[in-house]
Amino acid sequence: MPMKVDFDHESLLMMMDMWKKSVDMAMPMKDEFKIHMMQNRQSILQNYERAAGAWLLAIGCMTPDDEGKAELDATRAKVKAFQDWAKASIADLDAL
Repeated sequence: MPMKVDFDHESLLMMMDMWKKSVDMAMPMKDEFKIHMMQNRQSILQNYERAAGAWLLAIGCMTPDDEGKAELDATRAKVKAFQDWAKASIADLDAL
């Protein structure tokens, strides 16, 4: 039996944007946090990739109503782009 839920996709998208900006150091942060992000960049990116995979799995289990289909499809595409960015960033680090 399907369960009806409200999916706050805007919060998910905002979180992904903040995560990406933080690891790319594109947002203001204390020097100690910058050092942490530089030292742990690869493992942080790997966690982002896994999180995106879990989100894609959950989104794949969702069946939107007619008016929510376009939004869910757009959210899925943005999560996939985030996952692809994380994978590419990991590959860039591996190439160093």
